[in-house]
Order: sequence, then structure tokens, then C-alpha cells
Amino acid sequence: MEHIGQRIKDLRKKADLTQDRLADYLGVSPQAVSKWEVGSASPDLALIASLCRVLGCSADELLGIDLTEDEEGAEELSRELTRLEPDDFERFGEIVTLAAQKYPRNEQISYRIAEAEYWKLGGMTGESEEERRRKEDAEKRLLAILADGKNETWKTYAASQLFQIRMKDGLREEAKIFAEQSGPFRDENLLACLDGEDWQNEQQFLVYKSLNWLRNYLDMRGDREHHLPSYEAAEAVVKAIVKDGNYVGYARDLSVSAVNQARLLIEAGEYGRAVEKLRDQVEYDEQWYRIVRAAAEDPGRYLPYTAPVLDSWGEGAGDLIDREDAVLLVDRNWRKERADFLKSAPIYAPLREREDFEALIAELESQAVSEKEETV
Repeated sequence: MEHIGQRIKDLRKKADLTQDRLADYLGVSPQAVSKWEVGSASPDLALIASLCRVLGCSADELLGIDLTEDEEGAEELSRELTRLEPDDFERFGEIVTLAAQKYPRNEQISYRIAEAEYWKLGGMTGESEEERRRKEDAEKRLLAILADGKNETWKTYAASQLFQIRMKDGLREEAKIFAEQSGPFRDENLLACLDGEDWQNEQQFLVYKSLNWLRNYLDMRGDREHHLPSYEAAEAVVKAIVKDGNYVGYARDLSVSAVNQARLLIEAGEYGRAVEKLRDQVEYDEQWYRIVRAAAEDPGRYLPYTAPVLDSWGEGAGDLIDREDAVLLVDRNWRKERADFLKSAPIYAPLREREDFEALIAELESQAVSEKEETV
């Protein structure tokens, strides 16, 4: 094995230092450095930090500690624990002994040992004294990771495992404590603690929140890269959830998505599909302006979703649009404005000789006249 003196020599030359210069930096004699390098003496432990700074290396590199082999060994041991058969008690004992000797503070291995003890080796059942001992040991390991662990991933996994153990034991209030600490599993774990109407309301809220995240991420790519498939997917996921067409809070977002798609389709020369998206925009705006009227009249009005997947959820009209903004919009003849814009905006010039486009404008103008007459 290469002695520390050889590593000091190699690192010194790499740093372009002489023995005398290194000795000056460290406050020792050149003869001391020479003895280190030939292996007849070793530097005092107190000099290790200074040596690392001067030579520009880590302590592991200076001392010849190669963590790669240890890391690979720990990974393999962890994988073996996940592959253990339920009756493989002998090999499990060997792994636990080896882990205690070589990886006493490895959180991944400690977690895998606890996981195996509880789920594979009888801890979950806890029928015999030995199985109860395994359960207790698994819990202790998981609690230790949660209390003293440095790796957030394994702390999260430990909290989620403890949540499941407490739930199986019927200790729901204790389970909630661990659910709160279970990171990305938090929402679904807390949901499992609920029953009846509380469960249904929370479950639908999580569907609603997840739908918003997915749609936002898709729209983000559509906006940033002018990516038509992302816009299409964002619209499709909303329609897949809100199948009855009562889009409520999604009406405005769908309208914006439809017009963005229409413009990209025009650029691609797909004029027929572009007109279809403009028709979709009109449909979404019909719903949006109903919300505008509701917010202008009563911003506290509750607007429920009626699709079965979200039928316990809804929006406040005033949460979707500020009442002052709604009052400014409510008297506008948006159909007339839309028809005028379609006839004048340069982006729609390629569509103006098409019968379907002219028919859309004619319908908007006819509806605008009817709406004006009804208002009068």
C-alpha cells in the first residue's frame, strides 16, 4: 500500500512546490519533509489540515482513503437487503453484523435493515416474541434515522415507514405526526388518516392541486418553447378530469391555451384546426364571462364543479376575478370585440378567405347583436 509520504511527494510536485517551500509553509524543517517522503517518519496529526490546505487536496486524498469501494459495498449490501427472502434469517444476521462493523452510520443500510425486519422477517405480524423484537428493532432504527440522520431522503422514508407502522397498529394520531414529516408522501399519508366526508373533500382537493401543477408545468413549456403538444396536453388533462364541460376556474386558462394553440397552428399552416381552436376559445369564454358576471354581482358566490371527480370542490367567484375588475368587464360586449379582433389582427390574415372562419365571425356578430338587444 502506498504510504502517506509518497502521496505528499506526488501532491507536492503537482502543486509545483519544493521540499523547502513546503517546509516553510508548514513551519517544519526540510529534513522533516524529506523523512515523510521516504517513509522513515510520518507527519504529526496536527499538521494534516495544514498539509491539505497547502497541497490543495482533501484529507481523504492525503490519507489514501478511497470511499468509492466502501460506497459500492454499501450499495450492494443495501440491494441485497431488498432481495432477501422472508425466511433468509441466517443471511440477514450476517448482513446486520457486517453492517455494524463496516457501515455503522450508513442511513440507507439502516433503513433497509429496518424495512426487512418489519415487512419480510415477521415484524409486521409480531405474533411471537422474536417477531415482536424485530418490530421493536425496526422502529428503533427508523426513529434513530429520523432523529439523527443527515440525509433527507432516508429521513423521509423513515418517517413514512413509521407512519405505516402506526397506522397498522391503529395509532392514527401518532401516525399523523410521522405523516407530517414524510416529505413527498405527506399528502397521501395524511389523507389515509381521514374518513368519510373529510376523506372525500381532501382527496378531491389533492386531485385539484395535482391537476393545477400538471397543467401549469405543461403550459410553462408551451409558453417558453411555443410547444404545441404541451398546450394540447394541458387542455386534454383538464378535459379528462372535468368531463361534463363545467370548467369553472379552468375556463380562463383553457381560453388562453386555445388561442395560443390557434396561433401556432396558423404558423404551421394547419388553418382548419386553427379555426376549431378559435371556436373552442369562444366556448371557454362563454363560461368565463358567466364567472365575471357572478363576481360583479356577488364575489362571495360559490361556483361548484359538477364532474364526479371534483364534485365536492368549487371556487369562489371573487377568488377567480377581483370584483372591481369584474365590474369593468361585465358590460363589455366581448363577442363584438372578439369578432372585430379576428377581422383586424394580422395573425389571422391567412384565415380570412376561409368559409369556416367567416362563419365564426358571423356567429359572434349575430350573438353580439342579440346580447345588446337583451341588455337594452
